[in-house]
Amino acid sequence: MQNITEFVDRAYHAYFKVKLGDQDKSWAPHKNLLFDQSLIVVIYLVPISIEFLGLYDDEDGANLEEVNDHDYEYDVDFQGPSSEPSLFNQAELNDLIRDLNLSKESSELLASRLKEKIQLQQGTKVILYRYREQELQQYFCEKNGLVFCPNVEGLLLAMGVPNYNPSDWRLFIDSSKRSLKCVLLHNGNIFDSIPIGYSVKLKEEYNNVKGILEIINYSAHD
Repeated sequence: MQNITEFVDRAYHAYFKVKLGDQDKSWAPHKNLLFDQSLIVVIYLVPISIEFLGLYDDEDGANLEEVNDHDYEYDVDFQGPSSEPSLFNQAELNDLIRDLNLSKESSELLASRLKEKIQLQQGTKVILYRYREQELQQYFCEKNGLVFCPNVEGLLLAMGVPNYNPSDWRLFIDSSKRSLKCVLLHNGNIFDSIPIGYSVKLKEEYNNVKGILEIINYSAHD
């Protein structure tokens, strides 16, 4: 902050067509926040009259010619945020649906809505989720009336569990009048239950349970 000089007074009047009044009064402002040198920069920012340009003499505006583009640094490589929308590809859409734990119907509905809003990259399939159980069928086979998974680690990986540690899971076998099912339950409840066995013929009897444990190779995961 500095005193209002005669030069600033003349410049103010030339530009705004209004004089700085009451400078003889104690209550009037006698300081300005801008340095005289800063007024030179204003020439490049706002249109001013020829009168204003003529106000700079050797004392107050000798450096006017020195203010040019070289006094400012520009980042020629700067790029603002892109206006192009970020579209989902197939892998990103699959990850989103898995993270949301959506059913087949909900997955296809979400993909369809995103396609309507043009939020999917070209080639991203919508009806893929209608048949997604086919991807998991390769991990199951049938023996003695039991459909089971002989490759638990591969199944978990396909269902979004990155690392399989047998100590993190426990086997749960349950039966009803119509069926018997075997599922893996995560000890920390971080992941959903994983079905690894199913039968509509076997009952929850000792010999059947013993046979199931042998078929699914339970000892290898205990």
